[in-house]
Amino acid sequence: MPNDRTHVFKFSGSYRFSFGLTTGISFTAQSGTPLSEYAYQDIGVKFLRIRGAAGRTPATWDLNARVMCELPFADSWHTRLILDIFHIASQRQPVDGDEHHFYLDSHGIPYPIATFGQAYRYQPPMSARVGVEVHF
Repeated sequence: MPNDRTHVFKFSGSYRFSFGLTTGISFTAQSGTPLSEYAYQDIGVKFLRIRGAAGRTPATWDLNARVMCELPFADSWHTRLILDIFHIASQRQPVDGDEHHFYLDSHGIPYPIATFGQAYRYQPPMSARVGVEVHF
């Protein structure tokens, strides 16, 4: 149920200045996804609660920006310098956690799994990319 989000808000916009500079941002805010609680068995997985009834992951938001600058070269070459900044002010919130609580042996005896409830995937950290586009 990774796309089961009660609320999602998205915004994107850009502005082109008359001197060849373009800026833009994109923003996404979304509620968390439902969590389940499982037990491993020799024949598969068993839900310990109704699917999705073990709470929700935290709400997250993400902000990205782009700056592009047109470089004046020959008329037949259109060149721009690009700076992308991803995950500005990243909260590093967990987005996935271990939902496997027990291992059930062939006799139904439960053995707890130590990593139950621990996050294994987080929002990515802030990063940047610089590039050049050349159209001819």
